[in-house]
Amino acid sequence: MLDRVDEYRSCLAEPDQWAIATVARVSGSVPRPVGTSMAVRADGTTIGSVSAGCVEGAVVDASLTAIETGRAVVQSYGYGDDDGLSVGLMCGGNLEVLVQPVAQLEPALRALLDERRDRPRSALLRPLRGPRSQRPIVVDLDTVTAAQLEREIGPGAGALLEQVRHGGSSVLDIRETGGPTCNVVQQVLVQSRRARPCLVIYGSNDYAAALCSAAALLDRYVVVCDARPVFATPQRHPGADEVVCEHPADHLRDQLLRGRLDSRSAVVVLTHDPRYDLPVLDEILRTPVGYVGAMGSRRTHERRAQELLHGGLPRECLDRLHSPIGLNIGARTPAEVAVSILSELLAVTSGHRDVEDIVPLRATTGSVHGARRAREVVR
Repeated sequence: MLDRVDEYRSCLAEPDQWAIATVARVSGSVPRPVGTSMAVRADGTTIGSVSAGCVEGAVVDASLTAIETGRAVVQSYGYGDDDGLSVGLMCGGNLEVLVQPVAQLEPALRALLDERRDRPRSALLRPLRGPRSQRPIVVDLDTVTAAQLEREIGPGAGALLEQVRHGGSSVLDIRETGGPTCNVVQQVLVQSRRARPCLVIYGSNDYAAALCSAAALLDRYVVVCDARPVFATPQRHPGADEVVCEHPADHLRDQLLRGRLDSRSAVVVLTHDPRYDLPVLDEILRTPVGYVGAMGSRRTHERRAQELLHGGLPRECLDRLHSPIGLNIGARTPAEVAVSILSELLAVTSGHRDVEDIVPLRATTGSVHGARRAREVVR
């Protein structure tokens, strides 16, 4: 539900006329991940979708029933039976969808909408199965305790504290006391919301402008920093959330002190000037930031690498630098280069540390969204 929470503000005007369906579990190849949601009005109006169109009709029907009865329901959808054209996922996967009337969700939805937009740090907990009611709960990720989870959800919930704080969307199993092999007594859909991951771009040029616009599609909070006032302007970077005129090293130091950069963040250096490049890279490569890339030719990279090592940067830190930046997809124009950079950023931050192992999906095995490289590629 958190994926479209702002769009659901309109539902609060008529809470008894709306229901929200949320993907709770997935397996195999499915078009949308856990947490994807859609709202359905009593007249059939919809906001969003939970698949590529395979099960939307059935979800609408389930939502209309939930509105009428005032009760939440969990629906399961898999591959269509018989000829594969009945209600089901043509991609062969399976998913469970929690359908809940907005009348039940209203207090939680209002709490989420009232949260500071620049610092979202909350989790929405909704029981899927078990003895507890379907009342949704919103907790503050900074202050939630095991005791609060035990009080709100039930015995055993406190053991899930770290999973709740971790972020993302998942179903947590609450088991009988005794260990991981004990029976599951309750299941809770947890959706944690944190601030958008930050992308800091050092250097203002056409590549930076294109990268800003493209990064917005990935829901990144984009900051552009350049020491030159004539280039560091919002007009040159309409896709940026912030444009800062400051020495890059000073700006980076301030970002780190304020705790704005973490393992989900990315830093891209486009300045082509050692006076700015080297201090930034020497500092950021020593941190756990998820992605660091620098633009430049191979000759520029080699010279930059030698100067960083000579300045005391450990080799293992330098190995984290993606330079020349981007994936080899034949990019030439600023817009194409932006796609190349963001493709590498996405690959690295989603777990593909060895980007050389990235291959087309047709050369992989397993479910599409969890594909593994095939041992032999059929040519």
